[in-house]
Amino acid sequence: MPHDARAVFHFEKEEKGSRYRMHLRHGDDVETGDWEKIRLKEKPALVLANKPGWVLVGARIYKLEDGVDGLKVKPFFTKDFISIPQTAEEQYFRKFVARAIKNHEVHLSGIEMQVEKPAPVPVLKLENDWMGEPALLLEFKYDGRQCKHADPDSCWVEVEGKGNRYVFTKTLRNKASEEDFITFLLAKGLKTKDNSSFKAFNSKAFQATNEGNNRKQALFTTPEEINTIENISAHLSDPGSTGDMMLNLSIDWVANNHRFLMEKGFQVEQHLHKQKFFLGSISLEMTFSARTDWFDVLAHAVSATTAFPFIS
Repeated sequence: MPHDARAVFHFEKEEKGSRYRMHLRHGDDVETGDWEKIRLKEKPALVLANKPGWVLVGARIYKLEDGVDGLKVKPFFTKDFISIPQTAEEQYFRKFVARAIKNHEVHLSGIEMQVEKPAPVPVLKLENDWMGEPALLLEFKYDGRQCKHADPDSCWVEVEGKGNRYVFTKTLRNKASEEDFITFLLAKGLKTKDNSSFKAFNSKAFQATNEGNNRKQALFTTPEEINTIENISAHLSDPGSTGDMMLNLSIDWVANNHRFLMEKGFQVEQHLHKQKFFLGSISLEMTFSARTDWFDVLAHAVSATTAFPFIS
């Protein structure tokens, strides 16, 4: 029966170069001491499989966690450490060490590492999805980076060289906060299959995956939502009309929920057409002007800063 083992990387910066060591740890409860440091020089010691990594050390077989391949362990069957000359440090730190910090447990000596935990900024983009249909695509900004919720990276690592020193910055994603923003959009009536592309209607992409009535009952529960789907379905034979209706529904949804989006911290962008649509809230104001034998009705569409009359 194989035992799970975690590879722990050690990097030490010295005056004229660096050292790289590794040990394996069986058991994860470090705080209570319920773990075992595996002595890699115990014989026999050999790599049974590279990817995924399986090694034999002494009388035990270990399966390496976190995607560590067996060949990374092999040098330490015979060596205490690997020396990195100063002339090769920059490339080594920017590639191998940065990947290790991103994906594995790492201990550093003489090397500075900063851990950043910025709050994600949700960005809702009005643009065509992979089906060519208007949609609201959700991404998250973390300082200078942007990602989708389904992106596999849990963090990013950057390295800066300062003379003979190296400073690593590890930026962590907040998946719980991302999921909170997704829950907010769903509560406001949007639909999604991948937590990335959101729609205010049941498009052909949704309809193609299930039978009409079953899918309709699964995604939509109110008579108003079902009527909207039936209206779109009636126009499916006319792609131009369908696209316009989908676009209008998306714009209407943003306009109707604009205040809530701003309060929640969303940024709204448009990448659909050269012309830009007004996506803020619009209200209708009507005034009456009485005269001797008639009266005028004046109507304005009012945004936050501008009023547009219905007559010129």
